[in-house]
Amino acid sequence: MDTGDKNPHIVFVFPPGRSLAYEKERWHFKMCLGSAYVAAYLQQNGFTVEQYQTGEALNLRECTAQIAAKKPRVVGFTVYHSNYSMCRLIAKALKEAYPGIIILFGGPTTAVQSGAILENNDFVDICVRNGGEETCLQLLELFENSAFDLKKVPLEEVAGITYRRGGSGGREYIIHENPDRDIFLSKGRTPGCLDKYPSPYLNGIIESAGLGIITARGCDRFCVYCNCAVVSKRIIATHSVDRVIAELDYISRKMGVNNPVDVFDDTFTFLPGRAVEICDKIIENKIKLPLNCGTRCDCVDEELLEKLKEAGFKTVGFSLESAVPRILRIIGKVQSPHTRSDPGFEKEKEFIEKFKKYIVYAKKIGIETVYSSIMVGLPSETSAEGRRTVELIRSLGRHIDFYIHNVFHVHPGTPIFAAHKKYGLKLLPYSNGIHYRTIHSYDTGRLEPAPNSVLEKENITHNKKSIKNFSLILSEAKKESGNVKSRGYVYGIILFADLITGKLIEWLQGCLAINGHIIQVYSGLERARRFHEDNKRVLIENESPSNYHSEYYRVRVGAVSPTGCSFFCGTGVVTLIPYLMHIFGESYGVKTDITGTCSVLDAAAGSGIDPTQTVCIDREKEDTLRLHRLLVEISRLQSSGRGLFDLPVYPYFAGLCRWERGAANCAVLETLIVDDEENVRTCWQGEPVGRVGQSLSEIAANISSIRSRVEAERGCPDCSTEAECAKCIFPGSLSGDEYCELRRGCDSGDSVQLLRALDIFKL
Repeated sequence: MDTGDKNPHIVFVFPPGRSLAYEKERWHFKMCLGSAYVAAYLQQNGFTVEQYQTGEALNLRECTAQIAAKKPRVVGFTVYHSNYSMCRLIAKALKEAYPGIIILFGGPTTAVQSGAILENNDFVDICVRNGGEETCLQLLELFENSAFDLKKVPLEEVAGITYRRGGSGGREYIIHENPDRDIFLSKGRTPGCLDKYPSPYLNGIIESAGLGIITARGCDRFCVYCNCAVVSKRIIATHSVDRVIAELDYISRKMGVNNPVDVFDDTFTFLPGRAVEICDKIIENKIKLPLNCGTRCDCVDEELLEKLKEAGFKTVGFSLESAVPRILRIIGKVQSPHTRSDPGFEKEKEFIEKFKKYIVYAKKIGIETVYSSIMVGLPSETSAEGRRTVELIRSLGRHIDFYIHNVFHVHPGTPIFAAHKKYGLKLLPYSNGIHYRTIHSYDTGRLEPAPNSVLEKENITHNKKSIKNFSLILSEAKKESGNVKSRGYVYGIILFADLITGKLIEWLQGCLAINGHIIQVYSGLERARRFHEDNKRVLIENESPSNYHSEYYRVRVGAVSPTGCSFFCGTGVVTLIPYLMHIFGESYGVKTDITGTCSVLDAAAGSGIDPTQTVCIDREKEDTLRLHRLLVEISRLQSSGRGLFDLPVYPYFAGLCRWERGAANCAVLETLIVDDEENVRTCWQGEPVGRVGQSLSEIAANISSIRSRVEAERGCPDCSTEAECAKCIFPGSLSGDEYCELRRGCDSGDSVQLLRALDIFKL
């Protein structure tokens, strides 16, 4: 098969979703394990395939341009609920710029909501519902035979797709849903049937073990909250044990592995005998890999857990969902919810006892990390029953390293979707036709989670990093980029407004890095309570380019100054409290105190100020001068040979950028501050440099104009310190002459660098 050039037939795109655990990689476009399998199969059959990957932050326009530059004939998106908006934004932009590109949507969301996707997205041509290897191969063969003219492709011949054709009787189109592809129905129960699909590891498509492996696909259980069994027709299809061992051996020999390699089967031990055989082969072949798998307490015993440990499984997870037998029956966790032969829920009771037994045993035999998952707000569950589940996790204490505290949501395609009203659940559809808000029969937020919840740990980490955003610390990547002209995005915005508007989201689509931070600060708790859900809806329905929406509310505001940024000017301390702390409790976040520089630096010992969660801003002239004196003192200490560990732990300083060498936030625009009147600022002391709705290039031009005027007034080109000076355009309460005199009097760059280094120890 000769394409006539080196351009790929298809490019797969897997936009990032929300994953706080991998916050550093929040904007990375990675390879998806599912599309890697499809790619290996297509390449085996002569097609050229690429996966769009990038580790750099970029905005929607740049992302679209990079994908289009590959000149693909087809672009396939892996779609989850969490990245659906990102898929839509990129696909729509691609189709508008290059109408001839064929857009495919595949993945978990399309498997059950293909009709809704096509109804709401005229730029999506075809949805691949399941079994992507066979379907994509047949599609590409038909595309090529029709010279990639979609109107000439006989799509009615392709099983497992949903597509759009021109309609009649006043309708512009008709959505056709072809029959399912029956690969697993006819062959799925044959051991090793998945081996017909080549390994993306052994074929060299996957270059990192971070994607994990799949030894089997599908689920044969009855859980009403999940669509895995629905999609797989309750069939578990497997790779042969030899194929699994070949992949693991390849990974261990060819790839450097630091973190456990995930086994992404729905449950690795669904077939316990096969799991033992895989473990025995790992041991026999002396494969040394740290591994991670999920299991169920009714699919293991002591012998299997011991085998898992011996084979190198460092992390094992047990799903519980509920500690209430009645609820376990309703959700089909242990046996079908229609079971009538066990009215006393004996199997469900046995499941709970096994859960406790094997959690303790796994930790006892030395498995390094043991975790669990639960759900609250399940069908017909009362608040007392929800607490009962949480209390079981709490009672296991040191035996569980962490647990996942899920709140139950009803998703289309799951058995419970059509029956939700029966259980006192209410669904509010979003206008995109995909997402729904679940209203539970009780307030799930009032259940205090047990210790070591993943949400607790991740939110604390997230809040600590948000403090750096409040202090306007530049990332190394932004410093290296030089200025905003070399990049068309900002990393984040800090929004001081109670309402998020569609206008704001549209603006962010043009200037915010994909999955950049949106930190929202409400004027108070009551406003946060009132608008939290409304803002969540606006973000989803208007297609925010980011899943990173952190919410805080303000308390203890002192007297407010009528000038400058009114949120923090004036006296006293402004405390920003993460909204999740209000919902779940004090352990679920880190507060941030914003106050004047002098009030912290001159505070007496024992004042109660925690420097690791305090950001100082220069409200008054004396604040600016006090910070400068500190930098002079640090410079003298450095000159005398004293260094990093001779200094106390200082708070974060939002005004440091005016004293450092080179780039400042107003030069590279890493973070923008937006107020409730849609004014845009680059620092707490600065005047507005633009408004929501203006392009980033217009805002940069405004700043450039201000900078040119300021530098001319100060005589910067003729100054001896011009090369080292940050040339702050908003020096707070200082006049231009006062600022220049202080900069010429002391090169504070090394002191600033030292303080920035100290910030590392606060996270």
